[in-house]
Amino acid sequence: MTGDDKVQTIAVQAAPDMQLTQAMVEIERVIRRQHGLRPGMDNDFSIIDRKQFLATQQQTSQILGFLLAGIAGVSLVVGGIGIMNIMLVTVTERTREIGIRKALGATRLNILTQFLVESVLLCLLGGCSACCLARPPRRRSPGSRDGRLS
Repeated sequence: MTGDDKVQTIAVQAAPDMQLTQAMVEIERVIRRQHGLRPGMDNDFSIIDRKQFLATQQQTSQILGFLLAGIAGVSLVVGGIGIMNIMLVTVTERTREIGIRKALGATRLNILTQFLVESVLLCLLGGCSACCLARPPRRRSPGSRDGRLS
């Protein structure tokens, strides 16, 4: 397929009565003989059993999970800073309204509550609209080339 006549991967299953380590040693011996490697020379190939492959895959998944958690944390901090700046601009633009409300007898707590409720509602509305607009990724069926669902 790539125009190269070298073998990249060989999958082997050990006989039920043979130990995995014994089978790996036997496979290594056969491949070393085929490659013409003398005793003491390093292998020019690698043998990986399924357990090693799964451990590597789990470690990679864990690292990607940590990376995604870090990105999500940074996104939350940036979003919080953006909301804080919007609320600051809102308060400075509405100083006249705040003055009128204070003159009519509103307390600091009433004004603070109003701004907190407004900001929470804006955040919830933005989050819900983002969830509604987000489209889940399409799953492909095995062997499908056009991306249709199975």
